[in-house]
Amino acid sequence: MAYTPEDQYRFRFDGGLASSGEMNFYELSRSQYAAARLLYTIVRYQETGRVVARLSERTIADIRVRAPGAGSFFYDAFVFVALDASHAVVSVPLKAIFTMVWDRVLSSASDYFSLKHESNLELKRLERRSKASLNKQETKRIEILRDIQHDKEVTKRDLINLARDLMQENELRPDAPKERIKSFKAISDDLELEITRDEIMSPYADALAAISDEDKRKLFSKSRPLIAEVGLPLRSTSADEFDVSVGNEHRRIGSLDAEKVAEIAETEEDEELDRIRGQVIQYNRETGYGRFKLQDNQTALNEYGRDASFRVLKPTQGAMNGKIIDAMKEESVVGEFMVTRDKEGKPKSLLLLSLTDNDDGQEDAMFD
Repeated sequence: MAYTPEDQYRFRFDGGLASSGEMNFYELSRSQYAAARLLYTIVRYQETGRVVARLSERTIADIRVRAPGAGSFFYDAFVFVALDASHAVVSVPLKAIFTMVWDRVLSSASDYFSLKHESNLELKRLERRSKASLNKQETKRIEILRDIQHDKEVTKRDLINLARDLMQENELRPDAPKERIKSFKAISDDLELEITRDEIMSPYADALAAISDEDKRKLFSKSRPLIAEVGLPLRSTSADEFDVSVGNEHRRIGSLDAEKVAEIAETEEDEELDRIRGQVIQYNRETGYGRFKLQDNQTALNEYGRDASFRVLKPTQGAMNGKIIDAMKEESVVGEFMVTRDKEGKPKSLLLLSLTDNDDGQEDAMFD
């Protein structure tokens, strides 16, 4: 049976024991078991349109693993499909659904708002200098910094270049904290991976957007702890880094370290979507990141604070961008969000799914 190149998924560990081609047997076994459950869960959803509670049902797909090579420790999973994807209940390529799941779990929205804060500090620093002392690169950076502060459209590529510039400048400052330099590199790397995920999902945006919100919630909820389990070897000396890629070209769509794994393990999706009344005060159509100012509902204010950052999934941006821009003209709208919380119940990330001006959940004509 032949397989198509895009039905190949690479899981790779590096650093620690992995750099010499070795890993702790127990940790790797747990990780591979989780990776297998993750991949089979998504394959089964594509085939049947159902997120199964247990993987006892026989799946149509034949997934095989090939022996790792020397160097860092990696393994490739190949999905052999017995029938054409067009006959699947969810007629979206598996790589697109797989990528969407990782995109939700590895959201970079916090990176964007962290970088926005840093851009404010950098703008003040550069504006204190005379124009004559600024080089061309710094003059260009000021333009981007001002665009960010005034919520004008900036691309993820602009944000990556800014993060790299700030990282390089801090590397030249003897008093710059190493953690600060590390954070700029992490932001740059995360956004680079997000661009790759966007590119993989974009051709199938309409089909991915058509997946129901409830199916997305179930899929994300089921996948989150499995992705945390895939990263188990990062919690010891077995490995320091992990990345996952798709396709014959091994396009990297996500990376994990011990800190990320711990954060994912401590969060979970709400079982119900949350409806919040307020005002959209910021939104970037290029990145899909925005901020939502809550109205004076004490319960919601205690839970989310005065305003909360949100993100729109790339596949739904085409349908949502116009509605969000229209909603920004209104003083009060109701947003429907998929919320991820930590173990204490505190919200960690919000995914905006729809907007309405009605409390009954029906979209008003102004957002059509």
